[in-house]
Amino acid sequence: MNSSYSESERRLRAIVRAFVSPAVWLVVTVQLIIAALRWFPLPQTASGPPLRVLATAGLLFLLFFAATGCFRALAQTRDVVSFRHIFGAGREVFAPFLWLVVKAGILFLAVAFALTSFLAVASSDRAESVAATILFVTVVSGVLGFAFVYWLPWVFVRQDFRLMATLYAALQIFWERRAQSVFVAILTLGPTAVAAVLPNETPLPVALIFSWFSLFAAWIAFIYCAEWLQEHRAPTT
Repeated sequence: MNSSYSESERRLRAIVRAFVSPAVWLVVTVQLIIAALRWFPLPQTASGPPLRVLATAGLLFLLFFAATGCFRALAQTRDVVSFRHIFGAGREVFAPFLWLVVKAGILFLAVAFALTSFLAVASSDRAESVAATILFVTVVSGVLGFAFVYWLPWVFVRQDFRLMATLYAALQIFWERRAQSVFVAILTLGPTAVAAVLPNETPLPVALIFSWFSLFAAWIAFIYCAEWLQEHRAPTT
């Protein structure tokens, strides 16, 4: 990349690109609809799977496909990403990214199972154990999101869909840039801290507003890291 931005310019660009890209709004909207489904009763089908299951499955497929295209378009360009961009880009890398997510999910579940099993054994009170486990998973997920904030940007900037190699590369970059990590810390750890203290009985409007801010914060972090990688770690051609 020929263009290089200062830290403040890169941060501002990430915020602006997230909010003016229709593709990001589409993905965030689908995520919020999925989150809100559990609050609303849906009619049961006469036979076959419940309507809620079918609706959720369809929305999840749309979400994953749109998010894949959005990730790739944001990582390969520095422009506003429209609906047209995401569906073309998503089709090209959907299969390898799906397989990468499956492998990452299995790894995360294995680690989470081991850690939560330890918490369950350490606590004698079942209710206390469940609450501690939920809080623990929330905090650990936030910390991992912070430590591996360069992972998905690296995957899509470099078009590298290996699991362990990309995780290692992301951790290396995070460590190299730890002095410049305040911005991404706010975007990743901030929502985690708020989620950890929100009560379970949080009203739907409050929960959706918080989710909206959290999701946009994640996209801003992705764009910020992707643009830095475009300048400093883009593949040579």
